[in-house]
Amino acid sequence: MITSETEKPRFEYDSRVNPYFPHQVLMETTSACQLRCVMCAREQALMKGTLKVDHMEEWLAMKIIEEIAAVNPKTRFWFCFFGEPTISKQIWRRVKIAKEKKIETTIINSNGNLLTPTMCDQIIECGLDEIYVGLDAATSETYSRVRVRGNFEKVVQGVHYLLKHKGDNLKVTVQFGVYDENEHELEQFKKYWTDLGVPIFVRPKMTWLGYLSEHYHTDENRYPCPWILDSLPIYYNGLVPFCVVDWDNRMPVGDIKKQSITEVWQTSYRKWQNHHLAGKFKELPKFCRQCRDWQTKPLRGQVKNLFGEKKTFDDIHMAKPDFVKTTDFFES
Repeated sequence: MITSETEKPRFEYDSRVNPYFPHQVLMETTSACQLRCVMCAREQALMKGTLKVDHMEEWLAMKIIEEIAAVNPKTRFWFCFFGEPTISKQIWRRVKIAKEKKIETTIINSNGNLLTPTMCDQIIECGLDEIYVGLDAATSETYSRVRVRGNFEKVVQGVHYLLKHKGDNLKVTVQFGVYDENEHELEQFKKYWTDLGVPIFVRPKMTWLGYLSEHYHTDENRYPCPWILDSLPIYYNGLVPFCVVDWDNRMPVGDIKKQSITEVWQTSYRKWQNHHLAGKFKELPKFCRQCRDWQTKPLRGQVKNLFGEKKTFDDIHMAKPDFVKTTDFFES
């Protein structure tokens, strides 16, 4: 018996669990990076040939910007993925175009080593909404062990310049990823930046899909991974990996040079999203099945509701917000 759309259970719309379009899109403006951070698998990926250093072509970047602006301008749009975005000479012009097209939230995550006064002025002028600066340390000594080739004092100076000149439109957040090498400085880091009134993002220990040592030693009480339900990453060459921590693109699920974001999200991604929601974890690819990074985000919102009832996107009707203009595959 085929259940009609109107007979399916109705779930209210949740921007983080959007069956129509990703809550977040990560566009790798460039795959280049000047640092060799301890948590990063870049060197191994380069040697294996799974990573190449290059920049996104202009037409592809415009294609992505235009689809997000046309379909869901409320999407959180990151102009970065694995590379260091401030290396790109095109990025600030692209951010400006995105803002002109009414995309609400444009973001970068940066190591901050190129945050000279001139670049900071460009960031402010282009209209960027948010910047996360990865410091991961409270002292230069620890920073040098984590962010190899970086300059702690230079990054801190850059952050202070942004804070002084940014105005009200740019949100500056300092980030601390917790690792064995730096966890002893977390409280010192928090105190320094909290006293200055700066937002802090603490990323708990992750394995980055098994690249780092295992910090979570259980697969008990597994719940759906938030990454695959709210974020779609795009490499500089247009390929879409299985998830945001798939360094080696073990299982490509799409190609934005040939497909739309909407198509990839509602077809290739949908299969794996439904497996997560239905608790069919044994049917996931091996690298996803063995990953423990799902534990770094709590189970909440509509994901919690869907998983509790073992409902997939195919089993429900989720309210569709007015601003999403894409074709609804569920009603086709």
